[in-house]
Order: sequence, then structure tokens, then C-alpha cells
Amino acid sequence: MTMVTNVMCTAINQLTGPIVRAITIIIVISLGITLLLGKVTLDVAIALAIRMGCYL
Repeated sequence: MTMVTNVMCTAINQLTGPIVRAITIIIVISLGITLLLGKVTLDVAIALAIRMGCYL
């Protein structure tokens, strides 16, 4: 494989691994806080949680 291919594969593996999981945790925490404060409806929170579950 070429160097470009190796870099692209490494970037994709990082983006589908720990980086995305960390971002997802931050989103879930912030969504929970905004839900408790009444800024987000329960329908939106459930829809977002289902969409995030499809990508993990």
C-alpha cells in the first residue's frame, strides 16, 4: 500500500473508534442536561439517541 492509503486508513480507524465515542459521550451528557433544563423536548432527545445508536 502507498503512504496515502495508510494515512487514510489510520484516519478512518481513529474517526470510527475512540474519537467518535468520546464525542458521543459529550453529546449524550449535554443532551441530558438540556433535557432536564427543558430546552429540548423528549421527542428530539429520543430521535437523537436512536440516530447516534445507529452510527456506533
